[in-house]
Amino acid sequence: MVVTKLCPKCKRILDVIMFAKDMTRVDCLQGLCKKCKKDYKIKNKKKIQEQGKLYYSENKEGILIRQKQSYDDGRNKYHKQYYEKNKKSILEDRKEYRINNSIKIKTYKQEYYFINKEIIDIKNKKYHKENPDVCRKAYQIRKSKKLSLPATLTVPQWNQIKKDFNYDCAYCGKELKLTQEHFIAVSKGGGYELGNILPICKSCNSSKQNSDFFEWYHRQKYYNKKRETFLLNYLGYPSN
Repeated sequence: MVVTKLCPKCKRILDVIMFAKDMTRVDCLQGLCKKCKKDYKIKNKKKIQEQGKLYYSENKEGILIRQKQSYDDGRNKYHKQYYEKNKKSILEDRKEYRINNSIKIKTYKQEYYFINKEIIDIKNKKYHKENPDVCRKAYQIRKSKKLSLPATLTVPQWNQIKKDFNYDCAYCGKELKLTQEHFIAVSKGGGYELGNILPICKSCNSSKQNSDFFEWYHRQKYYNKKRETFLLNYLGYPSN
């Protein structure tokens, strides 16, 4: 382990603490001792400043990008640590603020939407197109909450339901674009939950609407006893 080092400027053998660190060098220490380094800076101050300005002007864009990245990394790291440490109080403060400033927040959102309506509509349309299942879930949750009905179905559960029915319509058996069907209609107390949602084509969904399944399905031309038994067993209904 190095404990002393020779300064090539003043020709003195000094303790390593007299040299500034430089991780790019083999011994991780600067070549000149701190005193010689300081003297050099004082003597060549103007020259160093000019070199610095020249380097900055030639590399300004890259320097600013690195500075911003370094700042953002440090800020994000600090914010994340602070949030994790104070998560409970932060969430309580946010909730209290929303309650105390509900009118202000609502007014701001309305004004912001009015000013940026076109941009927001384009973004929303794009998001709905790319995330249909997520948007469908959000809509069903809002609808169920208004009627105090359970709304617990998740996107993975919906994907599994479609897979269990081989991505075919549970009623007519056709391989078409599927929608979510409440086996028991919302108007009759059916919740948005596993055990009440089936994958149905748009045609069957429009035809059934809020009709009773047992009355509606038997009148259809594509009625299939085997398919009926399967979906009833799947939903947990007795075979009779």
